[in-house]
Amino acid sequence: MNRASAVLTPLLAIVAALLLAALPSSAWGFSAAREPVKTAIGVRVLNEAGKLVPGAEVVLFNAEGKPVAVRHTNYQGRAIFAPVKPGDYKVRAHKLGQGKGQESVTATDGELAKVTIHLKKQ
Repeated sequence: MNRASAVLTPLLAIVAALLLAALPSSAWGFSAAREPVKTAIGVRVLNEAGKLVPGAEVVLFNAEGKPVAVRHTNYQGRAIFAPVKPGDYKVRAHKLGQGKGQESVTATDGELAKVTIHLKKQ
């Protein structure tokens, strides 16, 4: 075996393995079970100027008005509650110096419900 073959043979084996791994499972003659879609609520928080608010506290309330989860918005002013049960919810957000806001949202089975909350200073 020459030096070029010694280098190329393992490299070709790696490329072939990567290509085979990228094929869908149906190409291998079987189908893998798909992960079920989760019901979720995505929240975007904006301040009075319409800018995204990172670090805002976001609380999710069920239809009875009981808090069920708390999140903080990420650097993009977004938070997600997942999984949640389908139904009606209220979402409240606040951040010191930015204000607070509230919106209603309905979570549908297997869907991502999106809601935007506009903070208002009191």
